[in-house]
Order: sequence, then C-alpha cells, then structure tokens
Amino acid sequence: MGRIAQEVEQRYSELVHADAQGYKAVNYAQLTPVLIKAIKEQQAQIEALKSRAPILETAATQAAADHASLLTLQAQMARLLGAGAQAQQ
Repeated sequence: MGRIAQEVEQRYSELVHADAQGYKAVNYAQLTPVLIKAIKEQQAQIEALKSRAPILETAATQAAADHASLLTLQAQMARLLGAGAQAQQ
C-alpha cells in the first residue's frame, strides 16, 4: 500500500522527492527507520498502560467493596429507622 506523498511531506519533507514533471514520490527505504521509531514509541506506551492496569483493577475492586458496604449500612439504617418509627407508635 502506498502513502500519499503530500501527507508524508507535511511531516517528513526529507523523505519526499519530486521528479522532473513535478510528481512526488516517497523514498520508502528512508521511511523504515521512522516507522521503527514510531513502533518503539507505541510499545513504550503499551507497556506503561499495562503497568497501570493492576493499579486500576485494585482501585475498582476497592470501590466495589466500598459500595457494597455502603448499601449494607443504608439497609441497616432503614431497618433501624423503621423499627424506631414503629416503636413510637
């Protein structure tokens, strides 16, 4: 698959050459190191996100436990308030 030379030229003008008629072409041999660098940067981002995943999972588990505790406390309060209202009658 080819890339449009004008798009490549916007970022990497040194990789695009024009022929005598003005038609532009990408020097794909010189594009390879740029692509390898981009892949390495992406892999670093993936690794950083992977390292954050366990922390986020722990936080989500704790939040779920806190929510369950809150629901239990709300149910207990409702029972106590209900029993208090019945006792006053």
